Amino acid sequence: MNKQYAVLFTIDLSSIKESHSTQVKAITLSMRQDRMMVGTFGHEIIDLPINLQSNTCNVAQAVIKIHGHFAPLASWTNEVWGLAIFPNQEKYATCSDDSKLMIWDTTTKKCLKTLPLNLDKTGALVPMDDNFKGLTKSFMGRSIDISPRGDFIAVGLNDGMVRIFQTSTWKMVHMQKCGKEWIEDLKFSPNGKYLAVGGHDNMIQIFNMPDCKRLGKVFGKSSSYITHLDWSQDSNSLRTNDGSYELLYYSTNGNQITSGASQFRDEPWSTSSVVLGWAQQGIWQSCQDGSDINHADRSHKPVGDTQLLATADDSGKVNVYKYPSCVDRSKAVMGSGHSSHVTKVRFSPKDNYLFSTGGNDSAVMQWKVTSIKQ
Repeated sequence: MNKQYAVLFTIDLSSIKESHSTQVKAITLSMRQDRMMVGTFGHEIIDLPINLQSNTCNVAQAVIKIHGHFAPLASWTNEVWGLAIFPNQEKYATCSDDSKLMIWDTTTKKCLKTLPLNLDKTGALVPMDDNFKGLTKSFMGRSIDISPRGDFIAVGLNDGMVRIFQTSTWKMVHMQKCGKEWIEDLKFSPNGKYLAVGGHDNMIQIFNMPDCKRLGKVFGKSSSYITHLDWSQDSNSLRTNDGSYELLYYSTNGNQITSGASQFRDEPWSTSSVVLGWAQQGIWQSCQDGSDINHADRSHKPVGDTQLLATADDSGKVNVYKYPSCVDRSKAVMGSGHSSHVTKVRFSPKDNYLFSTGGNDSAVMQWKVTSIKQ
């Protein structure tokens, strides 16, 4: 606009096909006034070349500087819950309620690939519902894990569906309904032979890999929804947390191991995502109840002389403790940045980075691990 508030020219962003949503939320001009940065409803920042002398903008030269997850409808939340790290690669994956599986580069901090989760059994895109004008819970991603060799990605969805993608082709190779409620955690076994799926229907299912056929029966003794699960190092046993704050143990045949606390007291679990356990008892502070810590992750090796345990909490904080954290109300190094509850934390394979995802802020953050005070 000029001094008389007359429109000088209009910039149409709809031709930027790589954008999830070009609805404009914020704009700013560079100091030289030759570039415009545009923040979009799709959680992106677009760099546009602009010429205020000729009142022109070359949209064909637009560059999306930042990609992100977003929810197309305000009627749904857009919580980012899925986070997994590629083994021995500088990559990680996230998913959210926007029905997107995104692959990120640790070094460049850029999105490498975006895969849609709204696929039918043939791999064809499922369009938005005509009446709802959006994608339903059936396509909202809530959990991710990557196989030990990095050849498969499993995604648990908000309606109990599991989708498995092959990373060599990025094609969906399997989809199966595992329950009527959302899959909060699923994990490949350390030997890569199994995939365990824990649902909000209180049950566990184990699938053989790579044929994706279920191993035995659906099982579980949880009295509430399953929130976390870990494999033993030998891939023969599982432990779980649930919404009633239980720590339960199972063998792969579905039998509960009632003496698990003593039997596995020296077990170096393949992952340490549970938030209730002997090694996690110090992460709970006086003001917290059992639902205030959403996730935990243990470093793969000692940083200095100490292993680390990171947690994600409802106060928007990423907390890092010494592992095991057995002293009541242990002190933590606290990271602030999320404006909503933190849903997941994961260390990189070399433990030089820690990643976190936010709930309603839809943020994916990368933290650098530099040193630890003894």
